[in-house]
Amino acid sequence: SLHLEHIETHFAFRTRMLDYIWTGLPVLATRGDVLGQMLANRGLARLVAPRDVDGVAQAILELLAQPDLRSAHAAEFAKLAADYRWTQVAQPLLHFCQNPTFAADRQYIAARRLDTAGPNSLPEKAWRALRMGGVTGLWRQAVQYARWQARIR
Repeated sequence: SLHLEHIETHFAFRTRMLDYIWTGLPVLATRGDVLGQMLANRGLARLVAPRDVDGVAQAILELLAQPDLRSAHAAEFAKLAADYRWTQVAQPLLHFCQNPTFAADRQYIAARRLDTAGPNSLPEKAWRALRMGGVTGLWRQAVQYARWQARIR
């Protein structure tokens, strides 16, 4: 998984590396992201600098010089693969969905929005609803707003 040095690479989670983990393939990757570094720390990847053609060639030769590398690290790959199964990585999301909570700053942000002028202020929204949908449109927006306020309080 060879990429150029870029902020997107730094913050990326190179999902193709998950395929390599799940199949137990040693990885050749450029430096610069957390997953590649974690694999290298476990001896499961060779990292090279971006644009380092000689480094890539050398890493390939090193990997080829160890024909039993895949079987030697099979247990480590299996352990790591289990950590990255959907049943594991989705746990925080499932927990949140089963026990949702509002952000601590939600009421503060909602209150600030009411005080601001501009296209998203309450009077502006009301005027826009009246212009676009007439009295019926304004009424619908007012009901939706009242329901929303009841939910955040």
